[in-house]
Amino acid sequence: MMRAVEYDGYGGPQGLEIRTVARPQPGAAEVHVRVHGTNGPVA
Repeated sequence: MMRAVEYDGYGGPQGLEIRTVARPQPGAAEVHVRVHGTNGPVA
């Protein structure tokens, strides 16, 4: 399991939710990339 930020529709940041989801499994011609952290734009 992993944590993911998901949204259910259009709108502002109030529509984003942190959820626990199943870890995706890569296909035969795909790779899994682990992201340790990100930094979005600063307003």
